[in-house]
Amino acid sequence: MKWNNALGTTDIRLLGGNIDLQVGQVETARVVNGTGGNLLKSQYKACRVIGAQGQRLQIGLSQANQESTSANTIGLVAENINTNQEGFIITNGILEEIDTTGSLQSETWADGDALYLSPTVLGGITNVKPSAPNHTVI
Repeated sequence: MKWNNALGTTDIRLLGGNIDLQVGQVETARVVNGTGGNLLKSQYKACRVIGAQGQRLQIGLSQANQESTSANTIGLVAENINTNQEGFIITNGILEEIDTTGSLQSETWADGDALYLSPTVLGGITNVKPSAPNHTVI
């Protein structure tokens, strides 16, 4: 546990040593990767609940193209999580140390842009608001 002067909060190092929880500013969930592939923090994929494995939520990737793939969107990948392994996602708050320029999505993002779940890229996010019949998940 340590003081985070930049955010004015206490940081608690979570299991695995890859995530610092900023108390009162970030919410996380420990989940099982059920996507069938490894998840990388650097790709900050959006994920949804697809079931449970043991005592953990099992996640798959979200997509805004239909109700069944967007309704249970829960957060973004917060650390590398191998297939069928446990790891953390961020459900609310600040996800640090990622590229927020939009270049990963071949877009240009500006500070303050609203970001949406992508209707065309599995697990992707975009600054282009989806239009019907796609779903809007902010």
